[in-house]
Amino acid sequence: MLIVIYILYQYISWTCFVGLALLFLLIPIQVYMGKLFSRVRSNTAKQTDTRLRLMSEITSGIRVIKMYCWEKPFANRVADARK
Repeated sequence: MLIVIYILYQYISWTCFVGLALLFLLIPIQVYMGKLFSRVRSNTAKQTDTRLRLMSEITSGIRVIKMYCWEKPFANRVADARK
């Protein structure tokens, strides 16, 4: 990094330090945004797990109903429940 700063100083003189200072000022913002994104991603993963588990249970239930040919009785129950 020191070599790069030296080369930049050779090309653009003192203005390279302005860019370097800006880079160091942005580090705390990057850390904050990383933590915020991590928290949001964690919440999203929890919700996705819940939905995935529910869909797996539904799919298993549908397989059992189809395997034992219980479509008609369950359709009648659903129709009665909707009335």
